Amino acid sequence: MADFRTPKARYIGYVKDTENHGDEALIWIIRDLLAPEVEVSVDAEDFDIALLGGGTLINQSPWLIDVFGDNLARARHGLVFGTGVGDPLFWGDTFSRWTPLLKRCIRVGVRGPHSAELLADHGFPNAEMTGDPYLALHTPMDWRPAPKRLAINFGTANGAIFGGDEEGFIDFISNLLASLRKDGWTFVWVSVWSRDLEIMRRVRDSTVPGSGPLFDARSQTLETLSAISGCTAFLGEKLHALAMAAVAGTPFLAWEYQPKVLDFCASLGMEDHIISTRERDIQSTKHRLDRLAADAPSVAEKLRLSTIARRAAVLDFASGIRRWASRMERK
Repeated sequence: MADFRTPKARYIGYVKDTENHGDEALIWIIRDLLAPEVEVSVDAEDFDIALLGGGTLINQSPWLIDVFGDNLARARHGLVFGTGVGDPLFWGDTFSRWTPLLKRCIRVGVRGPHSAELLADHGFPNAEMTGDPYLALHTPMDWRPAPKRLAINFGTANGAIFGGDEEGFIDFISNLLASLRKDGWTFVWVSVWSRDLEIMRRVRDSTVPGSGPLFDARSQTLETLSAISGCTAFLGEKLHALAMAAVAGTPFLAWEYQPKVLDFCASLGMEDHIISTRERDIQSTKHRLDRLAADAPSVAEKLRLSTIARRAAVLDFASGIRRWASRMERK
C-alpha cells in the first residue's frame, strides 16, 4: 500500500544570521503558504523537495549554486518560490550554472518580470512571475494618512549601490530630510536590517532630532506596518521596506540602489515611482515627493489593486504546489 506521508522541503537561501527582516519573514511566509501539505524546514536532513526561497538568490550568490545543486541531488524534486534573479550587468554572469539546476525543478516562480526575462534570455523560458511572497501579508491597519507624514528607510548595502559613494548618499539623505522638515514634513523611521539601525539613528539624531521613534521591523513587524499605514508617503531604499509599504497600502517612492528594486516595482506596475541612487538632487526629489503627496489617493488605489493581484498570484502558486504535494507519493 502506498505511503502518502507529508512531503518535506528543505528551505535554501539566506537562513542564518542575516538579521534581515525580509530574509527572516520569507522563511515563515513560504512555510505557512505551503502548509499543511508540505512541511518546510531550514535544517531538514531527510527531505523530498529542495526549495529555493525568497530573496535575490539566482545569479547573485555564487555559493548557493553548489548548495542548491547538492540539495537537488538529495531530493526527489526541486522548487523555486518567489526568488529574485540578479542582473548580470551588476552581479556578473553565472547563468550557465544556474539554468541546468532550474530545469530540474517542478516549478520556478520568480519575484518580478525582469527576473523572468533574465531567465528567458539565458535559456530558461518557463519561469512564472509570481511576485514577492511578502505580498501575501495583510496590513493590520488600513491606509489613514496624516498630512505630510513621511515614512523613511535607508541604510547600507556594503557599498554596492548605483552611483557608488554610499557615505555620500547618506549625506544627501541627511540634507534632504533637513530640508523636508523645514517644509513641514514629519517622519516615521523604518529599519528592516539590523546593520541599518545605527546609520538611521545617527542621521535622525544629528539632522532631525526629536522627530520620532525608529521602528525595527524585525522585532516590531505589526507596529511598523501600522506606523507606515499612517503616512502620506514612503521614501525607501531596501526592497522589503518597500514591500512593507505595499502591504500597508502607502504610496511610495523607491530609491533604486540595485536592479532588484526595479524588478519589485515592475511587479506592481510602479516603475515610474523609482529614483536612482545616482540622482542626488534635493529639489528634484522634493518635487517628486510633492507630486506623490498630491496624487496620493489615486496612487494608493492603484497600489492597493496591484498588491491584491500580486497577492493572488502568490497564493495561487502556493495552492498549486499544495495540490501537487497532496498527490505526491513519498517513498
